[in-house]
Amino acid sequence: MQQAGSVILALDSSKFGRRGLVRLGSLRDVDILVTDAAPTGSLAAVTAKSGVTLHLVELGLA
Repeated sequence: MQQAGSVILALDSSKFGRRGLVRLGSLRDVDILVTDAAPTGSLAAVTAKSGVTLHLVELGLA
């Protein structure tokens, strides 16, 4: 991630507030967050403070 021009994290909002098995970095390392709903509460505050650009997308079945 240190060599990347931009770091893009794509995840659905059901993952907010959950811990994963592996940690690859911090939200501070992310430039763009692509998700289906805006984060709320402390996650919204950290996202804003970190300068993460938020892209909201509609999830649907193909």
